[in-house]
Amino acid sequence: MSYLIDYIKKRTGERRKNFLCCVCGATGSGKSYLSLKIASMLSPKFSTKYIVFSCQEFMELMVSGKLKKQDVIVWEEGGVSLGHRDYMSRINKSLVYFLQSFRKLRVILFITIPDLFMLDVAVRKLLHGLVVTQRIDFEKNLCQVKFFHVSYSTRSKKVYYKYPRVVKGGRVVVLDRINIGLPDKKLRESYERKKSRFLKRLGESVLKTVVPVTPKPKKRLSDEEALGILKEKLKGKVTIPRIRAIVPVSLHRASILREKLTPSLS
Repeated sequence: MSYLIDYIKKRTGERRKNFLCCVCGATGSGKSYLSLKIASMLSPKFSTKYIVFSCQEFMELMVSGKLKKQDVIVWEEGGVSLGHRDYMSRINKSLVYFLQSFRKLRVILFITIPDLFMLDVAVRKLLHGLVVTQRIDFEKNLCQVKFFHVSYSTRSKKVYYKYPRVVKGGRVVVLDRINIGLPDKKLRESYERKKSRFLKRLGESVLKTVVPVTPKPKKRLSDEEALGILKEKLKGKVTIPRIRAIVPVSLHRASILREKLTPSLS
């Protein structure tokens, strides 16, 4: 764990760069909590204000003017709305904007997603790190993860994922497992409340698309009402098209109304 924290702090501090990391894993594997834990260790002021659930929330935070150097954002994407084709396009544009516009700000971003390949290859090329959740140790309240450095080769046009290497006991060791604990209870509870509000809004939005609102039937005008409107607005020659342009009636009713109107307008 200390390696990961030290690496990110060094990259965004001494090296003056930002950091984009994807956190992947199956549902319930601890993606969200470990992202919150890492974020709180990197930034003491981290709170749910820096957790976003959509492209709109992400972009609003990015342009708010409230972000400072080495602030941490957790984009709790979670696979929600990934079935929409244009949704990934919006994510891709948002992340490209983040990387191209906020290098000097050196912001740290973790985005959680069930499968790395849900992200477009253009975004995968932009990643600096990848965390893959393995299992949760419920007895010790630890999440076991794999961390990879991500690099893109312009020569081979490939994205490479490499385990970090550290020196232990005078020899180089591959760091293929990292244990990360849970965030504190207050942060977890605050996160769950914010997530519940988001899911409620999402459910209401999905319901509107799945069950379209049936428009209320228009009130049918009686002949007396239609004649009153026509006598007030209809001037000149009485024709069926002109009648239908003023009142919403069928051809048959328009013909009947014309017969009733003709004597009174003659």
